[in-house]
Amino acid sequence: MVSFDICAGNPGALTFLMQAYDVNMFRAERGFQRMQDNGITGSKLYMLWNDCCDRDTELALWAMENMAVPEIVQHINYEGGRGLPIEKEKVNWWARAPVDYGGCGPARYVLDAEDKRREEAKRRDPKSGPFLL
Repeated sequence: MVSFDICAGNPGALTFLMQAYDVNMFRAERGFQRMQDNGITGSKLYMLWNDCCDRDTELALWAMENMAVPEIVQHINYEGGRGLPIEKEKVNWWARAPVDYGGCGPARYVLDAEDKRREEAKRRDPKSGPFLL
């Protein structure tokens, strides 16, 4: 479980942490754990949210979950001082936006064709165990 230590005393990172957990605590936990495991904490975390994602918490969550860590580091460590923006149009962030089923259970994610192909392969695999997708 991620703690406030990931903020390393940076108030902007703390603001991002609180907003992300408010949006979706499960996605936030998964994303922040990944960032912490890869050494992206404190001011670097704040730069990801503020500079690269223009304080778009949904986009920052998507980036933490789906972008390759070297690509995130490349966006954060831009030589100009501010991070390079992550363009919404280029990352298809909408393809994984939660779909609200009107309170009938947890939000599900819209699956793209590649996700559907992987799920179908898991269903057919006898080694996948009793909990088939």
